[in-house]
Amino acid sequence: MKASLSKTHQPFKPRVRIEFPYISDPVQLSYSLPKNTTYRLRYGHCRHWQHPKFTVIEQYCQTKDTYIYLSEIVPSMELTVNFIYTHDDLYFFYQLKGNTRLWIDQKKATILRMKEQHYQISHLPAGHHQAYYKKEKRYLTFYFIIDRSLLLHFQDNSLSFLKDLLFKLTYKPEKFGSTISIPLSAKAKLYLYRLFHLPRQNELSLERYVPPILLQLITLARQEYSEEYQSQNKLILKLQQIRQQVQENIKESVAFTVEELAHNHQLTTNYLNQVHRRHYHESLQRYITRTKLAEGYRQIVEEGITPTAVALDLLFYDGAAFTRAFKKEFGILPSILYLRYHKNKV
Repeated sequence: MKASLSKTHQPFKPRVRIEFPYISDPVQLSYSLPKNTTYRLRYGHCRHWQHPKFTVIEQYCQTKDTYIYLSEIVPSMELTVNFIYTHDDLYFFYQLKGNTRLWIDQKKATILRMKEQHYQISHLPAGHHQAYYKKEKRYLTFYFIIDRSLLLHFQDNSLSFLKDLLFKLTYKPEKFGSTISIPLSAKAKLYLYRLFHLPRQNELSLERYVPPILLQLITLARQEYSEEYQSQNKLILKLQQIRQQVQENIKESVAFTVEELAHNHQLTTNYLNQVHRRHYHESLQRYITRTKLAEGYRQIVEEGITPTAVALDLLFYDGAAFTRAFKKEFGILPSILYLRYHKNKV
């Protein structure tokens, strides 16, 4: 059931509509921007929703080719809001404050996560989506849409990735897609703040007006995405080199620690552990132990080396420690494995 609204005449129909859950107190709607608004889209329209338990401020500008939207939500209760998107389109999101979760298409339960001070590009279908807001938080979300046909006409090479993305969405329709989330740079914030303070334009001049800052924001987003992607590739390559070094050290019975590996590759120990776990879903120490035990298994089965000699070769603290770790990893004692393959040597 929708919350009751004031019957004030709405001057401009927005592209995205809001529905609140049933609440006992009425939600009052006005079209004037309150003085305590964090940012102002000076050429935008406004909807100001007031309730004893939450405040929602929407600012938006809709023209023939562009839709710009800025929302500020401050709930003192846990709040779920329905957003009704009227178009299936490509959205450029900039999350300025708070961490918003948007449930896309409830049947598929896809969640778009927008982190504070991050941006991302997302393809969202038309329809009903839900956003959840925690109490006593402030949420500031900015996004914009540029007409697809206009996006395809850009000649700037830095925007060429949009053509590829749009063609893929045309020939292989996807209900939901998103880039990885990238932190907002100081330069991107500067362009955003300039956009918030653009002088008011009359609606007629806005009919075919696409603020150049929007194109600059798209370009920045792609550049930083590429830089982040390249940085991740370099990091993955470094992790592969570290894992290769681990394997070589173990085969050559070279003593080493995680701290030494990090120092040799000019990384902090905490950062190395963090990125290794992120990319391989296990700690680096766990990988070292697992690799040691796999080498021990190979030596016992293929080379017929006794478990005691294997434990010494792999630099375990003592034979008992090796036995416990081996049994936990493979479900069999190393001595029994040795007997299974080399009875004639006993």
